[in-house]
Amino acid sequence: MGVDTVDLIQLHSLVEEDEWQAAVRDDGAVATLFAARDEGLVRHVGVTGHGLRIAKMHLRSLAEAPFASVLFPWSHAMTEQPEYVADVDRLTAHCDAEGIALQTIKSVARCRWHDTEPHFSWYEPLAPGNALRRAVEFVLADPRLFLNTTSDARLLPAIIEAAQQFDGRAPDAALLAQDRAEHGIVSLFDGGVLEGTR
Repeated sequence: MGVDTVDLIQLHSLVEEDEWQAAVRDDGAVATLFAARDEGLVRHVGVTGHGLRIAKMHLRSLAEAPFASVLFPWSHAMTEQPEYVADVDRLTAHCDAEGIALQTIKSVARCRWHDTEPHFSWYEPLAPGNALRRAVEFVLADPRLFLNTTSDARLLPAIIEAAQQFDGRAPDAALLAQDRAEHGIVSLFDGGVLEGTR
């Protein structure tokens, strides 16, 4: 890559028990990445993941290692899943108290694709417009959270514009509910069949 150090390296999807155990053992990936940090090759080590179990698993991972950041899915559609909301609340409180960065993903997700055609993202994002703007505002309304953009780079200008115009106020809950109904916005994860990314 032509660099001496990397700012942040993240372990992805420490969710499944066997993979988690392998990662946190003495000679596992977690120890290896923190050794790279101690050598100065990496400044920060984070942990990421998808699904409704990830907030709870991040708390478990944080009890094992001093990760600098966590990354998890968060959108207003996910607020309709009370157990996940409670897990996110616990994770957010812990990370805020410990100075751990909270990165969110899937904020502008509409739903999973219903076809098999290739796309720029594995989920269907919202189109530019008021629903996308409010989805961005929903995340930005919590100053503890970072908003990561969608992998569909064509939406980057609309997301940046929404962020630049954000006035610090959370969007109206009734408008978010209307957006979910009118645009078919649903959580990408259900704790079962849809727990994986595909």
